[in-house]
Amino acid sequence: MEGMEEETKRSGDHKVFLILPKPTKPKSGRRCQEESDEDEDEEEEEIMMSLDTHYVLWLPAFWEEELSRMRGHFNGDQESNTIKQRLQKGNTDTGNLTMNILSSEYEHIKSYRSIPKKFVGALALVYAATEDPHWMMDNEFPEEISKIWKTISSYFRNTLLKKTDQELGLGLPNDSVDSEGFSDSRKALYILLAFRAAAFNDIEDYGGKVEFKWKPNKSRKRKTTTDRQTLQSQIPKQPIIRQCSSSPIVVTKDAQPLRRTPLFQPNQDHTPTWGLLLTEATSDNPHNPNGSGAPGICDIIERFGSQPDEATIRSGLPSSVLFPGMQFYNVTFDGPTYGLALACFSGRVVVQKTPSDNIDVSVGSVIAAVNSHIVPHKTNSFGSVMNMLKYAINHSPVVITFAQDAHFERFWVEVLRPSLAEIKEKLQKRNKPKT
Repeated sequence: MEGMEEETKRSGDHKVFLILPKPTKPKSGRRCQEESDEDEDEEEEEIMMSLDTHYVLWLPAFWEEELSRMRGHFNGDQESNTIKQRLQKGNTDTGNLTMNILSSEYEHIKSYRSIPKKFVGALALVYAATEDPHWMMDNEFPEEISKIWKTISSYFRNTLLKKTDQELGLGLPNDSVDSEGFSDSRKALYILLAFRAAAFNDIEDYGGKVEFKWKPNKSRKRKTTTDRQTLQSQIPKQPIIRQCSSSPIVVTKDAQPLRRTPLFQPNQDHTPTWGLLLTEATSDNPHNPNGSGAPGICDIIERFGSQPDEATIRSGLPSSVLFPGMQFYNVTFDGPTYGLALACFSGRVVVQKTPSDNIDVSVGSVIAAVNSHIVPHKTNSFGSVMNMLKYAINHSPVVITFAQDAHFERFWVEVLRPSLAEIKEKLQKRNKPKT
């Protein structure tokens, strides 16, 4: 298909393009068989591409860079030698590690600020993760993988694909649309997503159905009748009241998803440690007042390795571990719930996962304060923090201050979280009564 480069130059927009075949109607059985027999005797003819046979998918220029980055994580080229070797084994450990990469990268792309970056990142994630789907058939966490893909599917179906082409950075300016409002780039995108979803067809159902249901539901056409009597008859005489088992959430036109404040550092002179995230050392909390000789989080990650044993995990992080790159952000919760899954690790409460796309909290963030009340290190129990959160949400709004460190977040997703899940599973097996 000639002239594609000239087309993007004329548009004045920085774009790259992919070419995808248009769907074709299946031929009749007899004719198809006859042509198949002829193909066995003749050389395969070169397929000529044109706008009559193919769609052109125009994407933002950073698509190639993002896809290369994603592939580098999934094939190990952008990982350490140890991680790369594990990814190249092609065994159960490879499947477990790839699942962690999928989850980590999904959380990473959600942190992008612009919608086109989120869209391209999510598309590159699905593309790279499904190029070799074998890892989804050989792992120890089929149900977890199923949940991750359901979350990614929902993100496409209910968030990204409800945006306009312009919001996504899809297509070229002034692209024409069909009677259903679809541009050629939108049609090409749907074909590409259907191709990637087809990679799941051969995955065995072994504990958790793994699917990629990306396609948004068709919206109902709005009624455009102007007949006043017809419209009046459709208005219910009494308002419809839905019964709720819990406190109702009031949603208005101005309601917005929960979003974090910009990252901040409350005290420039204080280097956060695991024991003291927000406050400086005092006589009551003498955790490394000067930071001299204390290990950094990168040193600890290297010491743990990619597959730490149970004793190492249980030992946790020293309270003096330095986090020179740690920053903080606030999120306001209006209730009735937080929508967060939390875990306890080494005397801290860590965000394990965020089931809702509307909550802008990073997995691996640590709760540092609730309504300006600092959450101390090594609290008496995980339950005491939960009780604090439950009490606060009953007197909402609640402002939670989260501590965020990029190295720890990745360490949490790739190493700590799966290791803790494994330890929990072992404990459950040990405590399971014998029959």
